[in-house]
Amino acid sequence: MIVNFTVEINDYTKGHMFTKNLKSRISIPIFMLFLILFSVAINAQAPAGYYDSAAGKIGIELKAALHNIIKGHTEKSYGDARYILDKTDQDLDNNNNVRVIYSNHSVSGTWDSGVTWNREHVWAKSRGIGDVDNYTKGAGSDLHNLRACISSINTARNNRWFAECDEPYQYNGENTGSYTSSSQWVWKPRDEDKGDVARMIFYMAARYEGDSDEPDLEVVNYFPDKYSNEPFHAKLSALYQWHLYDPVDDWECNRNEVIYSYQHNRNPFIDRPEFVARIWGDTTESDTPVIFFSEYIEGSDDNKALEIVNASDKSVDLSDHAILSNYNNSPWYTTRYVFPDETVLSPGDVWVIVHSGADSTIRNVADDSTGASVVNFNGDDVRALVKIMEGDTTFLDVIGLYNDPDLSYGWDVAGISKATQKHTLVRKPNVRQGNTNWTSSAGTNTDDSEWIVYDSDTFDYLGSHTITPSSLFGLCSAPDRLDSYRLYPCYPNPFNPTTTIQYDLFKETTVTLSIYDLRGIVVNTLVKERQEPGTYRVLWSGTNTNNSVVAAGVYLYQLQTIDGFMKTGKMILLK
Repeated sequence: MIVNFTVEINDYTKGHMFTKNLKSRISIPIFMLFLILFSVAINAQAPAGYYDSAAGKIGIELKAALHNIIKGHTEKSYGDARYILDKTDQDLDNNNNVRVIYSNHSVSGTWDSGVTWNREHVWAKSRGIGDVDNYTKGAGSDLHNLRACISSINTARNNRWFAECDEPYQYNGENTGSYTSSSQWVWKPRDEDKGDVARMIFYMAARYEGDSDEPDLEVVNYFPDKYSNEPFHAKLSALYQWHLYDPVDDWECNRNEVIYSYQHNRNPFIDRPEFVARIWGDTTESDTPVIFFSEYIEGSDDNKALEIVNASDKSVDLSDHAILSNYNNSPWYTTRYVFPDETVLSPGDVWVIVHSGADSTIRNVADDSTGASVVNFNGDDVRALVKIMEGDTTFLDVIGLYNDPDLSYGWDVAGISKATQKHTLVRKPNVRQGNTNWTSSAGTNTDDSEWIVYDSDTFDYLGSHTITPSSLFGLCSAPDRLDSYRLYPCYPNPFNPTTTIQYDLFKETTVTLSIYDLRGIVVNTLVKERQEPGTYRVLWSGTNTNNSVVAAGVYLYQLQTIDGFMKTGKMILLK
């Protein structure tokens, strides 16, 4: 994939030792983006072998490996931090001062009982850490989560989530670059602090996984209840983007080294920024419109069709898109299908192309009917959705394996032999982007495939496509939780293959018990009904709404009642 972007980095705004200015507009493959962004940073030097046990891992396995590396650190008390932060947050241009977070002021590093600066918990105390005092050790005193901060700015940030917003916050009549929003309980740091904040949040989510009496922290892609003290922080998509566009720099590396000298553990996302993508990279939201194949019909006679869906919240002009055709391992056919002039696909809409000789049932829902090559396929022919700009062709989605050395009249999908021949394929609702790796897209069984396979001449789903929406539940308008209900930790946890969720109702109410992934997308709804007072136990067998077994990973279970109670728990499905 080719992208155009501009990178501009001004480290002098952070009070660092030197200025780096890089401004260029280039076209590069997307997989190189991480390398470009992070090549301008000077990497912190972890001890040799420090991350060896994390090598080759991704997802929850990598997160677990990093947890095991950084846990068991030397704990300093919250009181100790008063006399350590002047070293960790030292202004490198004035060794007697500290650089405070959010406003970048350089102030005296001498502790004066919080008058000049105090101790900011970037992962807010009320988000699962709990109360702290000067004798507290553990998550509440972890130096990787503490920053020197002007007390009034610390108060203004409160326990707000991190996300983009546009209401200015001023300190002493000066716009500090920090922004808060009263309409939604969020806080946006200055651009120069965004990456630092993100990597501190990611550290806390990896370091604290519920061992012994420690909290089990998780970063999520929705806004929980404003008043919640549950161990979740948000918003993942914003933090991920902040991490990318405010890369690690000298000052942050130096801070990591100083903390290591006290706590004897490191923030792995400073040493190895690529770990963020390997753990959380597939859970982010994109500002780029996303279109892909949502249905494929290879039926009897001329019953052939392709459906394309716009899965983003932005309209897509299809004038620069096309569909390429390939037959029996031959080169791409020279004639490509181009969409009619001024074709714009609105959010959630589909575009259907059918063979002109197809059954009237599918021709009636078509946007275009043609006898052209795009819909002349027989199960062993590749179709690719592409975007063409300034001579560059970007592949967005593919059906079939190009140059397949074992081509034999079709490809298996979801464990069904030659499913691209005489079958209908419908993209699963939880798929939100195309996949140019057909082997991955097709999968090997009903669980890991992106497609649902139906019998030949199944036309029921053509003309519309369901995409599971992101769930934005628990906004600041939610009332305080009541004391008349209780949600218990699920057991066992971690689990395989089943776990039990227990809850108490002290009066009759309408109950919803749902399973979410970390993006806030509903995986399954286990209960949605009015229930009498009592204790209830619900078994979850790790399946989604289609009764397919979901992938291993971290999931959230949430109990809501019609009168405002809401509580969320975290569980881990192992395979």
